[in-house]
Amino acid sequence: MMVVLISALVLGCSYFLYQPLRLPRERERTLKFDLFVMRQAIDAYTLDKQQPPQSLDDLTKEHYLKQIPKDPFTGQEDWEPYVGETVLSPEQTITGIADVHSVAKMVGSNGRPYYEW
Repeated sequence: MMVVLISALVLGCSYFLYQPLRLPRERERTLKFDLFVMRQAIDAYTLDKQQPPQSLDDLTKEHYLKQIPKDPFTGQEDWEPYVGETVLSPEQTITGIADVHSVAKMVGSNGRPYYEW
């Protein structure tokens, strides 16, 4: 009985000690996924409309995204859109959102700040 109690105590403690290490990795997976989905939506919008979106809200208004996800590190919809020139053809270049990044200043497990992902 004592062995079972000690085993349960060790397992319980190790679970709670491991949780803080697991949370950032789960958030990183969520960040990667959210960035992938938003970048796919930007590309699809640009191809379909023959112009890049002018705001992230354009992606929801035109139903390319159901909603703008919250950044898993800031808890806000505070993404940093990268506005640049999009080449639609050799003769046609239009300015609009070309990419999106997190605004979180923390450094990821890969050594790069989240705002560079």
